[in-house]
Amino acid sequence: MKSVGPAESEHLSRFRRVCCKQEKTSAKVPPDIVRKQTILCVDDQILGARIRAESLKEHGYSVVLYHSPLAALSCDFLTISIAIVDFAMPN
Repeated sequence: MKSVGPAESEHLSRFRRVCCKQEKTSAKVPPDIVRKQTILCVDDQILGARIRAESLKEHGYSVVLYHSPLAALSCDFLTISIAIVDFAMPN
C-alpha cells in the first residue's frame, strides 16, 4: 500500500474501525469470488472516495472510482457488481 498523509491515515483508520469490522461467521467467501467483483464508487469528496477505494482494494475488490456523477455514466455498467453512490452531489 502506498504511504498516505496523517489526515488520510486517520480517516482510513476510522473508516476501517467503523465499516470494515469482520463478522465472525463460519461461512467465508472464497477469495476468487471476491476478486471477480467490481464496485463502482461515485463520490465528489475526493479524500473519502480514495480511502474507501483503497480499503475495498485491500479486501480484494476491483474498484472503478468517479468523482462526478456525469462522468460515471460513461462506465461499462455490465462489469459492475454493485455501486456505492453519494446522493448529495452537484450535477
